[in-house]
Amino acid sequence: MSEDGAANYKQNLKDLIQYVRTQASNPNLPVVIVEIGYWAQTLNQVMQAQQDVVNADSHAILVTTDDLSRYYHYDPAAHLIMGERIGLALDALLP
Repeated sequence: MSEDGAANYKQNLKDLIQYVRTQASNPNLPVVIVEIGYWAQTLNQVMQAQQDVVNADSHAILVTTDDLSRYYHYDPAAHLIMGERIGLALDALLP
């Protein structure tokens, strides 16, 4: 991915979060971002953009997936683990 592509991804992710929060009339709506999968680690600029967005947003959290299955888009067991992680991450963001 080019630097322009990574910058576009980062801005698009920020814009998406802002749009959802605006539509929900909640500027502090918690957001959980699920890290791009291991199979796509050649897209490390996307992974970095996800991390950058989360680091700049106190109402967002990143769920890591780099320790899960190496199958394209994960296997069923990995989905269960991700679901649990997403729930725990969201719980950590709620007041």
